[in-house]
Parts: sequence; structure tokens; C-alpha cells
Amino acid sequence: MTPYQLYQPIAQEPRHLGEIAVRTAGVAPSSLVESIRTTMMSLDQDLPVRKLQPAETTIARVNYQAGVLGMMLSAMAVLGLGLASLGVYGVIARTVAQRTGEFGIRLALGARPGDITRLVLASGTKLALIGSVIGLLGAFGISRLLMASFPGVQTSSVPVLIGATCLLMAIAQIASYIPARYASKISPAEALRAE
Repeated sequence: MTPYQLYQPIAQEPRHLGEIAVRTAGVAPSSLVESIRTTMMSLDQDLPVRKLQPAETTIARVNYQAGVLGMMLSAMAVLGLGLASLGVYGVIARTVAQRTGEFGIRLALGARPGDITRLVLASGTKLALIGSVIGLLGAFGISRLLMASFPGVQTSSVPVLIGATCLLMAIAQIASYIPARYASKISPAEALRAE
């Protein structure tokens, strides 16, 4: 079933622009360009005829623009993911540096290096969970705003949101692991001397 179409004379078009589609059978569309131009000129000498091109060219141009936009959005997403992981790493590394004395005392009192690693990873997980909850709330709010502005646009895909959240949580765990390993290798004597 085809959607409804409205045919309107070019004179009634407020912008005075029109598009004409020509279907060919067994003939290359590029070979008909000059005959179409000649036929249009014979109908009206004042009618400007421009942008005669096959439908494949028009479709390729539209798809190219969408592809460039997709690549730009993908690059921005990768950049955002890198900045988020760098931010988590920086916060956890700073926290570990501030808590060096505490970790030294814990190790001196019998804590194992694995306990310190788990403590730092739990801190990173807590930060990532708080950030994920805030991000999901923001995503749902923005999706409602977009759906109100652009009716018919599907904006909230639960699998995509869950996948992105899981990816960010995994990145946060990896970013937290490096400071956690550093914290677990702190010498109690050196940590207490630094205080």
C-alpha cells in the first residue's frame, strides 16, 4: 500500500520549486539527461532545469551525509568514553594518593593486598553506579524531550541504554583497577613514613 500523494501544479507551489521523477525501462538514466532537458525546454523556455541526476546519485548523497553524521557521532562517543574513563581513573588515583596512610595502616594491621584492591574497586564501582543512575535519568529525560519535539522518533531503546551502562561500568572497573593495584602494593613502613 502506497502512502497518499498530492499532485499540485508548480504555479501553486509557494517556493516555485518542483521535482520530476522519470522512470526508465532498459535504458541507462544518464543517457536520457539531454532528451529530458530538451523536452522540458520545449514545454517552457523560462523553466530552469538543473540537477538532472539518477536516483542512485541522490540516494548516495543522502546516505553519504547520514554516514558522515554517524561517523562524527561515533567519534564523539568514543571521545566521551575516553574522557569518562580518564575521569574515573583520575578520581580514583587521587583518592588512593590521599588514602596512602590509611592503606599502609590497614596493611600493617593485617589486611591483605587483595582486601585493599577490593576496597578501591568498590569505591570506583560506587562512583560508576552513581554516575550511571544520573546518566540514565538524564537519558530518559532527554528522550522524553526529543519525543515531544519530534513525534514519531524512537529515542529510548532499553537494550542500547543497558548496553551503554554495562560498557561504562566495565570501563570504570578497568580504570579503577590500576590505582587499586598500586594501593595494594603500598609498603606499610613507607606509607607511615610519608605521613
